[in-house]
Amino acid sequence: MARFLSITAIFIFNLNFYFSQDICIPSELEVESGNRNIFFSWKDINDNSVENILLEECFIECAYPTTGVIVHSIDNGGGGWYRWFDGTPYCGLGLDCNLEGEGFAAAAFWPDEGIPVDSRMIFGPFDISNEALTSVEFVESYVYGEATLDSNLVEISIDGGDNWETVFVSDPSILDSWTARLIDISNYQGQTILLSFRYIDSNGNAEGWKIDQLVVKEAVEAERSFSQHNEPLDLDYSIQELSIQSYGPDEIQNFYEKLVVKRVDRKLNKNNFGFPIRNSNPVSSSTQSIASSRNCSDPDNEVELSVVVTEGNWPDEITWFLNDSISGETVLSGGAPFDTALCLPVGYYNLVALDSYGDGWNDSYMTITDISNGSVYFNFTSPNGYAEYFETIYLGPLYGCTDPLATNWDPSVNTDDGSCEYESCEFNQVYLYCSPGNWPEEVSWSIEDSEGNQIVEGLVDQYYTICVPTGEYKVNGFDTYGDGWNGSVLTAVDTSDNVLFSWTFNEGYYDSTYFWAGPKYGCTDPFADNYDPSATIDDSSCVYTSCYDVTAYAIYKDGLMVGSTTSNYHSFTGLENGREYNLGVGAIYAEGNSEISYIDAVPWNNVTFDPLVINLDTLINDEMLEYEFSLNIDDDVFYTSPFSLTSELGLDVDYQSSMLFSSFNENDFTTMYDPSGLFGGLWLLGDPNRASSQFFPYDSTLDSSNFAYINDDAIGAAGGAESAYLITSEITRSPGQRVFATFDVYFPQPYGSCSNGDPDNGGGTDGSGYSEDLFFMVSADFGGTWTVVDSTLGGNPNWTSRMFEITDELNGATSFIAALYYTDCNGNWSFGVGVDNFAIHSADQNELIAIDPYAGWAEAGSTIDVLLSIPNHHTSYTNTSIEINAGYERLNIPVVFGLTLGTDDNGNTIIPLKNSLHQNYPNPFNPTTTIPFDIIKTDQIKLSVYNVKGEIVRTLLNSNLTPGSYEMRWDGRSDRGVILSAGMYFIELKGTSFRETSKMIYLK
Repeated sequence: MARFLSITAIFIFNLNFYFSQDICIPSELEVESGNRNIFFSWKDINDNSVENILLEECFIECAYPTTGVIVHSIDNGGGGWYRWFDGTPYCGLGLDCNLEGEGFAAAAFWPDEGIPVDSRMIFGPFDISNEALTSVEFVESYVYGEATLDSNLVEISIDGGDNWETVFVSDPSILDSWTARLIDISNYQGQTILLSFRYIDSNGNAEGWKIDQLVVKEAVEAERSFSQHNEPLDLDYSIQELSIQSYGPDEIQNFYEKLVVKRVDRKLNKNNFGFPIRNSNPVSSSTQSIASSRNCSDPDNEVELSVVVTEGNWPDEITWFLNDSISGETVLSGGAPFDTALCLPVGYYNLVALDSYGDGWNDSYMTITDISNGSVYFNFTSPNGYAEYFETIYLGPLYGCTDPLATNWDPSVNTDDGSCEYESCEFNQVYLYCSPGNWPEEVSWSIEDSEGNQIVEGLVDQYYTICVPTGEYKVNGFDTYGDGWNGSVLTAVDTSDNVLFSWTFNEGYYDSTYFWAGPKYGCTDPFADNYDPSATIDDSSCVYTSCYDVTAYAIYKDGLMVGSTTSNYHSFTGLENGREYNLGVGAIYAEGNSEISYIDAVPWNNVTFDPLVINLDTLINDEMLEYEFSLNIDDDVFYTSPFSLTSELGLDVDYQSSMLFSSFNENDFTTMYDPSGLFGGLWLLGDPNRASSQFFPYDSTLDSSNFAYINDDAIGAAGGAESAYLITSEITRSPGQRVFATFDVYFPQPYGSCSNGDPDNGGGTDGSGYSEDLFFMVSADFGGTWTVVDSTLGGNPNWTSRMFEITDELNGATSFIAALYYTDCNGNWSFGVGVDNFAIHSADQNELIAIDPYAGWAEAGSTIDVLLSIPNHHTSYTNTSIEINAGYERLNIPVVFGLTLGTDDNGNTIIPLKNSLHQNYPNPFNPTTTIPFDIIKTDQIKLSVYNVKGEIVRTLLNSNLTPGSYEMRWDGRSDRGVILSAGMYFIELKGTSFRETSKMIYLK
C-alpha cells in the first residue's frame, strides 16, 4: 500500500539578492512511499502548460463559502455542512491558504443520535473545456472517523443537480490525518457540471468530515496524467504458509454479547472540533422543504416557514400547539413526526409542548426554518421531566448585530443588519474562543506578554477580545483534574480571520504555547522565488525568475549520483523498509548545472515504527536505561499475525537452562502453586476448550499447549470477590547474578483496571463494574512484602510474551519467590486471565537487553508498545539493533549509545589534567566510531563533524558538561539522519576558551 508523506523539502542554493540567475533548481519535491520503493517527483522546469483555475477555495474565513451553496436534502435541524448537532452554525479548523500553519476548513457535523441528515456542499456550475485535463484537488480529514456509518461522497451533476454521479468515495480510516486527494474528471469534457461534497449520517452521532484547499482546474497542453504510482504488495511469506489465529463465529458472538451485557448505557459525549461562525447567514436551502413551499400573499409582513418535527423515540407521547401570542389562537398543531410549509405573520408565538409520559420528547426535535434564506428560527426539544413545556418564540427576521465579539451584540436577534460596532484598537485586535470539549468545568486559560503580565484569563464557550502590540505572547492552559483538556481547543484569530493559533493539551494540569500577534512583512506569493510562508503582509519584495531549458535531471540517493532522467520523476526500488533515505535532484542545463534539492523519505509496507533509530542517553543517573517505541500494523494486513522482537544482545529465552520453568502441561502447576487451593483453588489448568466460557473465549497459546487460568466470567457475579496468587517455589541466585522473568499472558482487560476504570463505560469496583487487575511481583521474604514489577499487563486481546529484568527489584537478595496476582476488584463480574510458560532466567554477560513484549499475536491496524531496558553501565554500551518480525515482514531498528562518561574500577569519575580531543577509534571506520575527549572544568561544549568543504554535517553535542573523560559514538549520519558518503571528515571540539580538531576517515 502506498502512503503519501507530508514532507518539507530542503533546498540548498546560493543566495543572490539580485536574482539574475537563470539556472533554476528543481522545486516542489514530493515522495510517495511503498513497499521497498519510493516514487520521487518534482515540478518540471520545462513545463509551460497553462493552468486554468475554475475554483480555488481555501475557506479563509469561519463563514459559509461564498463560492458554494449548502443543501440539506434530509433536514431535521441539526448536523450537516456548517452546522453543529443542535443547529448552531459552525466551521472547522484546518490548514491556512498556504498549507503552512492553521486556518479554517469546511466541516460537516453529525446530528443528534437517532436523527439522520443528508447534506451537500455544492460548487459551480463549471464549463469544462473540450481539450483539457480537468481535476478536483482537495485535502480531507476526519474527526471520530471510526464512528462512520455511511460513506461520504464527491459527486458530479450534469443536469443542474437533479441527478448525481459519484466520482470519489471518501475513506474515514485516515482519521485525523490531513490527506491529499486528486480526482480526474476529464471525462466530463465539453459539459457544464456541478460539484458536490455529500455528507450522509443515517442514524446520527457519527463522524465529522472536514474539507480544505479545494481547487478545480484545467491543464491545457499539459504533458502529464493523473495516474497514481502504487506498487503491488511484496509479502515475505505466502498466505498459505501463515498460521492464522482466529476465534470461531460462535466464540466471537458470545464475546461481543457479553460486552453488550456488561456495557453501561450512556449518551456518547463527543468533543466539539469546530469553531462558531460569527455574524454570518447561511447560503443554504432544504430541498425537502422547498418541494412543498408556497408563496406568501403579503411577503412584507409574512414569513414562509418549514415546520418539521422528527419522530424521536416515543412519537405517540408527543403533541404540541403553536399559538398567536396576542390572540391566543392556535395557528398550527400536531404530533410527531410532522412536516409542513406555511405562511405566518411575522411576530411572537407561544409553543405549548406536551408529553403524555412526562419524560420530555426523547430525541424528537421541532425545527422552524425560513424557506427563503434557510435561517433556522427555532430548534427545540422538550426537556426530560416535563409533561408540559412553554416557550415564546419570534418567527421572522429580527434585525441587529449577531456577532458576539461586537460591543452591541444582541443575542435575541437572528438576522445581521451590518450594524455591529467594535472597540477601536490602535494595535492588534485578537479574538479568542475555547470550545467546551468533554469536561468544560475543568478548563481555564490565560494569556500574558513577554514580561509575564497577564492580559486576559478565560473559560470555555465564551468570546474574548484583546488589543495588544505586535509581539510574542504566551498562552497558559489549566486543567483542574490533571488529564488535559479532553477535546477543548483554544483558538485565536485576527480581524482578517487569520488563525494565530489553535491549541490544546492532552495530559497534566498545565501546559503552555506561544503565538505572534501583528503583521509580518515579506513576500506572500507562493509562486515567487522568495516566498515567505510566515509573512502576513506583502511588502512588494517578491521576485520571479525565468529559467533556461533543462536538458536532463541528475538523481541522487544518500549523497551519491545514481542516474539521470529527462522526466520529472524517478522510481527508487529495492530499498530497505523502515530506513530513511536522502533523495536529491539537480537540473542539467547547457549553460551549467543547478544546485541539488533534497528531500527525505522512508519506504514502508505492513509495519511502521517510530523512531527510526533508538538513541539511548547514557548520562542519566538511573541504574537502567529504558526506551519506549511503537510498532504499527497496517490495516491491509487483514489477518491477526504473529510478531517477535529479538536482538543479538537480548535474552535468549531457553527454558531448558532456566532457573525455574512452569509449562503447565502436566497435571499440576509443577514449580508454582495456588495458596488458595486449600479452599478450592481459583487457578486452574486446561486447554482453550476447557477454559473458555460463553462470554470469555480463550484462544490457543503461542505453543498450542495447556495453560494456567482464572475464568472470572465462568465463576459469575454470584461468586463473590475472586483474588488469587500463582506463586513460584523458592529461587536462589548468586550475588550479582542478573535475573530475568518471562511468561506468556492472555489478559484482554476490556474495562480497565481497578484504579482507573471508567465508570461511564463499565469500569468500577466492588461489583459496580467490570474492571480487573493482574500484577507481576517478587518477594525476598516469602510473601511478607511484595515488590510490584509490572501492573500494566492487560489491554491486549491476544496472547503475548512478556519479559522483565528483575535484578533491581531483588535489591541484592539471593533468595526470592515470584508471583502473578489476579483480582476482580472485590466482586466484579469480570473476564479473567491465562498464563503459560512462566520462567526465571539467569543472564550471561552478553544478554543485556530486555524486550517487553518480545512475541505474540497482533491485530491488523493495531499498535504494539514496546519497552527496552538495559543496564546503564559502560560495559553495555555496544551499538546493536532490534530485529522485528511482524506483519509478515522483517525490519531492523538500530540501537545506538550517545555520550558516555568514563569511570575508574570503583565507579568514580575520572578527572583529566587538560582539555583534549583524542583520535577516534577505529579509524578508518565503518559503520561507527568512538570519539574520546577530556574536559577539565564545567563548560559549554560543542562537538561537531565537518566535511572537506568546511560545512557542518553533524552536531554531535552542544551542552554544558562537568569535568570528566567522555566518549561520543558517531554512526556516520548527518543531522538529518542521512548516511554520509565515504571520505575524510574533521572533528572539532570547542569550549569557551579552547578549540581542537582531528581528522577521521569514513569507509563504505
